[in-house]
Amino acid sequence: MKTITFYSYKGGVGRSLALANIALRLAEFGRKVCLLDFDLEAPGLHFKFPIANQIKLTKGIVDYIYEFTN
Repeated sequence: MKTITFYSYKGGVGRSLALANIALRLAEFGRKVCLLDFDLEAPGLHFKFPIANQIKLTKGIVDYIYEFTN
């Protein structure tokens, strides 16, 4: 397993778009891909895929971590 991280201090620089594009390209080559959006203030990775129109997200990563710790 390999981990690729996209990081920046500033928002709006294209991290989610770059991550989505790289993941799609790796999937085209038959690789298994797992994407995590750890942008706690404005997660937007789910908007990069057509399935986002079918899924309503009500929780973020902080909610899942909180549930896990309790």
